[in-house]
Amino acid sequence: MSESLLRRAGADRQIADIQWGRFLELGLKTSDRRIHLAPPEFVAALPEALSSPITVSEEYPFLLISGARRLASYNSWTHNIPVLMEKMKGNWATLGRGDAERLDIQSGDRVRLTSAVGSVEIDAVVSPDIREGVIAVHQFWGHNYDSGMRTSRRYPGINVNFLHDDRVRDRFCGMPVYNGTPCRVEVLERRPQAR
Repeated sequence: MSESLLRRAGADRQIADIQWGRFLELGLKTSDRRIHLAPPEFVAALPEALSSPITVSEEYPFLLISGARRLASYNSWTHNIPVLMEKMKGNWATLGRGDAERLDIQSGDRVRLTSAVGSVEIDAVVSPDIREGVIAVHQFWGHNYDSGMRTSRRYPGINVNFLHDDRVRDRFCGMPVYNGTPCRVEVLERRPQAR
């Protein structure tokens, strides 16, 4: 069905019947036709991962998580929808109350996050919902390039991937590791409205 036909059909048009279970009948390619949730390679790697966790240091005392999500943001796909962008207005660095008090950071302050491979400047948000020693930044932002999407450029946000070393990769899938990157935070600018 073409895009113009879909637009004329309205939001409640059913294109075809859902064929429940079809994937399990045709798409499951394992020899025993089961979904393997714990492949032997993963199970064998677990003790090693648990015995050598990522550690922080005096220079980089925080662990950065960049997989934080918000309901209005689905990767970058929703960042050119005006009503959602007006609600989200970019991304920020979230840190816990204890860390914020220790560093004298309040919501709205501009901070610099620095890792071994880069740094970014971003607004801080203090929250009771994040663990001490952790900073979370929503990923899929940084719309400061000419993509033709005017709405997303109004609130570009910060590309947190600049803080992760893309040479550090998951050995099973080859993807760069975007969580648990050691970093530090420092205040750049205190916002009057945050005090």
